[in-house]
Amino acid sequence: MNILEVKIDGRRMKTKELAHEYLSKKRCFPKHYGKNLDALYDVLTSLRDVRIDIVFAGSITANLGDYGQAMLDVFRDAGENNEFLSVNIK
Repeated sequence: MNILEVKIDGRRMKTKELAHEYLSKKRCFPKHYGKNLDALYDVLTSLRDVRIDIVFAGSITANLGDYGQAMLDVFRDAGENNEFLSVNIK
């Protein structure tokens, strides 16, 4: 089994719009990604054999505040609810 490893750099997420635009360019995100937290959860819970490493996660909350925390929560929740997805937040 080949696992797709995706690295997400929290320093690249300076605004909500930039955060979703950055995510939409990752290989595991479909072209029709809706660029909001609900769409993020839908994408993450539909992935198979993917490992996501979020580095500099503190930058996400520093730049986006409560929205950034909610985004990290979506990643955590999706990782817990999708047995084929591994999410590591650093």
